[in-house]
Amino acid sequence: MWRVFTIVGEDVADDDAAAIEWPGPTFPAELPSYMTQGQPVITRDLPIVWGRDSNTVYVADEEGVWRVTLGEHFMPTWDLIHTEPHVKALAMSPSGEYLVVESGVEEVRDISELHLGADGVEARLVGTGWGVAFGPLDDTYHYADYWAFYRVLVGEEASSIKGITAMPAGS
Repeated sequence: MWRVFTIVGEDVADDDAAAIEWPGPTFPAELPSYMTQGQPVITRDLPIVWGRDSNTVYVADEEGVWRVTLGEHFMPTWDLIHTEPHVKALAMSPSGEYLVVESGVEEVRDISELHLGADGVEARLVGTGWGVAFGPLDDTYHYADYWAFYRVLVGEEASSIKGITAMPAGS
């Protein structure tokens, strides 16, 4: 059984409750951003990496690379920070200042470097290859293609560290 009270907490008799004029529903002028924001459709197959602060997550889907910061008040907001289709891998630098993106539909993919600065994200195309991985101590990563293995100190050009030569079968 429901009971009705006035604003100051006085009990309203059943006969008086029927005579109350109730206000109609109201609708907000605009919905909160957490209800209307774009966000990735996350599956187990998507590239996902954690930021070095353990509060930031980076996820790649068919639209590009998304970032969300967890632990914020109420609902976190997703940001599309890099629009690049067909992202296959993400690698976070040990400093947490760079995210390397491997994308494309062929075996040899574009390797892009994202600087995650306070003023925004700056992207730089480094080369083509696959298998991007950072070392454990500094912001240097490696990748390969059919001709060589490459070493890249973030912000600099890729340098070949070992050429690959094809040997004929049976030699």
